[in-house]
Amino acid sequence: MAKSDKSVRRGVYLYIDGKEIKNDINSIDLEMRRLQRDIKDMTIGSEEYNRTMAKIQNLKSIIKSHNQDLKNTGNQLKENKKDAEEHTSRLGKLADGFNRYFGMITSFAAGITGLALTVRKAVNEFLELDSAYSDVMKYTGMTRDEVVSLNEDLKRMDTRTARLELNRLVADAGRLGITGRENLLDFVEAADIINVSLGEDLGEDAIKNIGKMADMFGDADTMGLKNAMLAIGSVINDIGSSSSASERYVSEFTARLAGIGRQAGLDVPKIASYASVLDQDMQQLEVSATSLQRIIMKLYQDPAEMARLVGLDIEEFSNLVKTDVNEAFLTLLARLDEIGDMST
Repeated sequence: MAKSDKSVRRGVYLYIDGKEIKNDINSIDLEMRRLQRDIKDMTIGSEEYNRTMAKIQNLKSIIKSHNQDLKNTGNQLKENKKDAEEHTSRLGKLADGFNRYFGMITSFAAGITGLALTVRKAVNEFLELDSAYSDVMKYTGMTRDEVVSLNEDLKRMDTRTARLELNRLVADAGRLGITGRENLLDFVEAADIINVSLGEDLGEDAIKNIGKMADMFGDADTMGLKNAMLAIGSVINDIGSSSSASERYVSEFTARLAGIGRQAGLDVPKIASYASVLDQDMQQLEVSATSLQRIIMKLYQDPAEMARLVGLDIEEFSNLVKTDVNEAFLTLLARLDEIGDMST
């Protein structure tokens, strides 16, 4: 792809309805007045009315913060001038003149810097949260009013996680097909607890995989989504803290085996225990997961052949596969360990 001739734009930009608004007070004020004119033709309480009103309120807050900073700067300048004049009477006109103007310039520069940082921070926070709201609406099917209402519950959560990140978790829940206010809150609460406990140890997409497994194995129906996710997180955490196996290996391996494991009647703790043994034995994740999937499939498809290969009673082993595939798998491993080299 050919490079564009346009230079790369850098900086903070404010967008309203896809249109860029210059990041200065005059432009922000003009845009707010435009929105105030537009809202007069809208139905009070409609989604469009509420969305426009929210934008007006955010722009008002930026202008209000700007005016307050100017007022504070003016008061500071008055105080500096008064101090400088008093100092003049003690030290003399020439020396005091320098001190007075130096103090004024310094205070003015500090006030302008503080104003710029305040406006920039407010604009960035507004844009990021507005984008997060849009993602939640897209993936959950909720209206903006419903998302705003949901965020009131997120504000009351006992967590230090930023609300922006909590909204991203809500969007993740939507991607998994999770619907309903309570289910979404359950997912966010469980995900936040797991993130705090395990953090980066789990790796990318681990939270979404845990949510999938909670639903896939049916635990969400019996325990509730939050408790089911926490139970899976607890299994991974316990294995990681009691062995040399890594939480990321266990999490990814369990996610890979979840589909066929569920069909075979294996639960999360059993699959996670296989992952622990394989990781401690320094077996590569992708190869181990693929191999175990094939063995489980072979056990189901042709248990007699598996029994014959390792010298087990065909009828007994076939019945064991039907009643307890986990025990059949362990029996197979034990027999392989007894045989050692199968080439003999």
